[in-house]
Order: sequence, then C-alpha cells, then structure tokens
Amino acid sequence: MYNPIAFDRQASGRVWGGRQMSVSLLVFYVGPDQTMPVLSGLAAAAGFLLIFWHRVLAVLRKLRGSFRRPAAGERTPPPSPGTPGS
Repeated sequence: MYNPIAFDRQASGRVWGGRQMSVSLLVFYVGPDQTMPVLSGLAAAAGFLLIFWHRVLAVLRKLRGSFRRPAAGERTPPPSPGTPGS
C-alpha cells in the first residue's frame, strides 16, 4: 500500500530541466493567497502616507531643523517682539 507521508528517494525529487528539484523547495513557494493580504496592507499604509504627505514632510522638516546647528557664518534671527523672553 502506498503511504503518501513516507517518501522514498525516487519520489523525493522530480526531474526538471535535467536537474532534480527537491520537495523541500516547495516550502519557499509564496502564492498569491499569501502575498495579497501583505501587499494590500502595504498599499493601505502607502495610501495613508500619500493622503497626509504634506504634513509628514512638515514634521520631518521640523525635526531636521531642531537638530541642525547654525553654520559658523550664519546668524540666528532675532526673536520677534511678541515672543516671551524678548
């Protein structure tokens, strides 16, 4: 009687283009049923970023400006009259 779980040497691989393909390589197969949920999640995240892209860039510019030190010849502008501490 044939046991589908027990593989012998001959059934463990198939000849494909002159080479033997191992059954263990089938573990790495990723079909559309696995990739579609992942890709739709990535598309939703990208769409969300694109909707609020101008705000994302504004936050990034603000963060970059807070870590940036003025150059040697560059002066910081004086505070405006309405700001505290002036």
